[in-house]
Amino acid sequence: MSQNNSAILDFFSKFPNQPFEFVTVTDINIKEHPNYYKAIFKNIKTNKFHAQLIAPEMMRYKYKVGHIYTDGEHVGQNKTLLKGELTVNENIDVNLVRLSTVLSEEEAKNIIDYEDVTKYLLRQYAHVVKSKKSNERITSQSGAFLLFGIDAALNEQGTENIQIYRITIKKESKQKILAELDLLNINESSVFPYIENSAKYVAQKYKFKK
Repeated sequence: MSQNNSAILDFFSKFPNQPFEFVTVTDINIKEHPNYYKAIFKNIKTNKFHAQLIAPEMMRYKYKVGHIYTDGEHVGQNKTLLKGELTVNENIDVNLVRLSTVLSEEEAKNIIDYEDVTKYLLRQYAHVVKSKKSNERITSQSGAFLLFGIDAALNEQGTENIQIYRITIKKESKQKILAELDLLNINESSVFPYIENSAKYVAQKYKFKK
């Protein structure tokens, strides 16, 4: 048995005495995991699906999926793989399988363990969020929205491509800076394009001086 079995054995050790049903191979990532297949297991107790890396040796001998060999002689092929569409990408990239012929629509809803997804997203570095353009405030702004994970940290030293500068602005300079930004049409009316903000800006700009 191959030494690459630690990942799948660790996975099953997290669910002691719980029955699992092997469903199918979902994809092969030749680029990142050249020595593994990714398989889907169904937890019969919770009815949830889990995707897990598994070594080819275990696929052939323990779960009898794909080509089956005995003493080096090919003795048959399991039909489990025929339920899905296993594709090979010529660019040696992630290759996905369509599961519509394997799982029902109701079963597909359980294929994602959202607890694992949440942990993954919360632990990652910054993600760029593409927001909808239906909000006038968002469409009038420029830049990107960043979602930082709980483990994300800003490198105070910067990087090769990013230099960090810190500028301290005195509170006495606030009104002067706002006036200069107004000359560039950056003001409360343009940044927050709602009628109440526009009315407030116009009233403030043309108010009578005592």
